[in-house]
Parts: sequence; C-alpha cells; structure tokens
Amino acid sequence: MNTSTSADVQPEGLVLYQRHEPGAERLSEAAQHWLRSGERGTSSESMLAIALDFNGLIPAWHRSVPVDADDFRRCRLLVEAVPEVRPGFDKIAIASPTFGAILARWDELCQMQDQETPTWRERGARPDKVGALLREIRTNVVRDYPAFAESAFMFEGGDKDDDVALYGDGTSAVDAPRSARSGGF
Repeated sequence: MNTSTSADVQPEGLVLYQRHEPGAERLSEAAQHWLRSGERGTSSESMLAIALDFNGLIPAWHRSVPVDADDFRRCRLLVEAVPEVRPGFDKIAIASPTFGAILARWDELCQMQDQETPTWRERGARPDKVGALLREIRTNVVRDYPAFAESAFMFEGGDKDDDVALYGDGTSAVDAPRSARSGGF
C-alpha cells in the first residue's frame, strides 16, 4: 500500500492529515472525498476496494469484515458517503462468504443500529446488539462452511476474544502465516 500524507493546519492549530491513494483520481468525487477524510478501517477499505475495483487500496491478505459495532459503523458511513458502493455488495459477497452473510442482513443491522443507538454516527456509540449479531453471523458462517473455515482466511481484526478458530488445528487466521491468508476472507 503506497499512500502519502499531507498536513493541513487548521485555524485552531488542529493538524489534519489527508491521505492520497495512488489511482484514486479514477474514482468518483464522493469516493475520493471519503479516502481523504472519511473514517476508515480495514473492513470499510475492503468494501470500497472490492465494490469499486480499487485493488491497490488494501492488500487482499489484509482485507477484513466488520467484527464489531465500530467496524460496522465505519462501513455504514462509507455506504452513505459513497453511494456507488451499495451496488457493489454482490461483488463483495462473492469475494467473502462472511461479508456476504453480513450484507444479506445489512438492512436489519442498520435498523437495529438506528433503534439501539440513534446517535450511531458519533464516535463512541457502541450498540451491543449490533456487535452480538455480527459475532453470530461470523460464527454461523464458520459452522455452515467448515471446509472454507478450515482452509481460508475469513477475517482479521477485532479483539483476540472475538477471533473464531478457522483452521482444523484450532489456530485462527490472525495466527496464520501471511502466505496462508491469500484465500477469501
């Protein structure tokens, strides 16, 4: 990932760093704005990279799904800020059965987030039910697709307690060598 940053000093002395992603000029103005100033995490960057075929943004082995309410919040902010990501949900689902299962319940998760935490757009708002449903979805994917779960990287990140054992020997994808992380996520 080759990114560069530039600092803008704001009147109050606050320094904002804006990232420039090579190749971003081919993306919509909304996508470019999100890349410069949106709240970014590996799961939201994964969504944008796959939905918009912007593969240089995040290496395939580092892509992830939202593992908690904060990750989901950043993904939802991305979808609101860059509307062309939503039509790319099918591409994301093909790339990752885990993400596909989450996207199949996207509207339900959004409704749950709205009801549980009306101020979800603000940092620090942590809807417990959303996090619990995300864990349930990931656990169900591992249960329903054991061959995939034992042989391929499904997600990375979150707390160590949130990691699901993905390999037959009980190790998780986070424990796996980078070379084993080249499958789906």
